[in-house]
Amino acid sequence: RYGYFVQTRDSAETVDFGGVVKHDYQTGARTTWDPGPSVQSGEWLVARVRLPQRVPHGFHGTWVPAA
Repeated sequence: RYGYFVQTRDSAETVDFGGVVKHDYQTGARTTWDPGPSVQSGEWLVARVRLPQRVPHGFHGTWVPAA
């Protein structure tokens, strides 16, 4: 019933991933979550994690459970 998408913001200089859009395919309604003007959500999967340094734009990763 629902689809989740990365929202983009207008930017002439780069691809600016804003927040998350939740689309209801039954009603057509859309709900958005925006992390704020100075934060990018990127390709969100599970959690928000504080890292000791900046992660380059376009970096890809995944979560792997401990063995």
